[in-house]
Amino acid sequence: VLSYNQGFTKASAWYFSIQSGFGVGFGAISVEGMGIEFLLAIHLLLGSIYIALLLTTFIEFFAERTAKKKLKKEMEMSEEEEEKTVGRLLLGQVHLHLSSFYVAVALYILVLIAGTLYGTLRERWTFAQSLLFAISGPHSTGLVAPTIKPFDDNAIFNPIFVSFLVTIGVPVHAFVIGKLTMILLDNDSNKKNLSSAISRRRKARAALLRLEENITGQGKIKAKFNDDDDGVHDENSQDKMEGQTKSEKDIKDNIGDEDSGIDRFAFLSLYLLEQNKIREHDLLQLMKEYEFLKSNGNSRDVPFLQHEVKISTRDNFDSVPLWKINARLQFMQLVHYKGIKKNKWPYYIRDVEERRSRKQRQYRPWL
Repeated sequence: VLSYNQGFTKASAWYFSIQSGFGVGFGAISVEGMGIEFLLAIHLLLGSIYIALLLTTFIEFFAERTAKKKLKKEMEMSEEEEEKTVGRLLLGQVHLHLSSFYVAVALYILVLIAGTLYGTLRERWTFAQSLLFAISGPHSTGLVAPTIKPFDDNAIFNPIFVSFLVTIGVPVHAFVIGKLTMILLDNDSNKKNLSSAISRRRKARAALLRLEENITGQGKIKAKFNDDDDGVHDENSQDKMEGQTKSEKDIKDNIGDEDSGIDRFAFLSLYLLEQNKIREHDLLQLMKEYEFLKSNGNSRDVPFLQHEVKISTRDNFDSVPLWKINARLQFMQLVHYKGIKKNKWPYYIRDVEERRSRKQRQYRPWL
């Protein structure tokens, strides 16, 4: 259209289409005419959509490749690497996936080098002007315009090269900035999760105990199932749980025998609670639904007597004591802070057991 309407060469028309569609706007050449300006307005909108689709495809490509590599690596993971992964999970550490960021940075550096060389060798600009051109192009500001001769059939290199530079540079620049932002946010989140690991474990443990004993400010929650019950529980129970008196909540936040054990289900629930992957209220409702299905069989239409939902997270035949789970979390935290080597776990847990034994003898001298 530009070649026919404005008389541009095909290379110049292609250059103008690319730089305007990507929102750069170098200003080296311009168009005139109401019809072509209206068409360019639509072209800009379509260019924005194209950039969004291009970035999405770019990100999904790297995400898919990273996921496949991660899965393959996990399948071939050594015992040492598995321990490191478990430690990252327990401490709430998000994997930063820096490999895709490094690839994008390398591409971005190549774009800057190409733009700078073009400016110094082809345009005869100073190094500062060339660098500004190389940066402002992918940045979509276009502060330095290239030399474009829209009516010269022999002037092909400049428009084609700049079009290629913009096509590669704009998506790469956007990806690098977006990825860098996510890395900084995830890194800050990792630091906060690492420092708050013990307090989050304590809160999750208190929530687990509340779920186990099913306590609210009004006493025990009683789920009444009858022929009118559809198995859906409203949000009122959440208000009841949050309506505890301060003294009751303080007690529940500090109660619990560290010698008591928890089974696999409770261990998983503890992890989900402390990583804020599930709410206490939601976990309670899932437990209630399970008890409902277990007690009511396959049909909700058969009436039966009201019963009290009893939730138990303990299994005396297959359980791990809470104190050992807490000791493992503290050990992982120390490993991450470089306070202890990860192969020292047997010595660490033995020391914890000895200190617990001495403490018990202090209060129970008959042992």
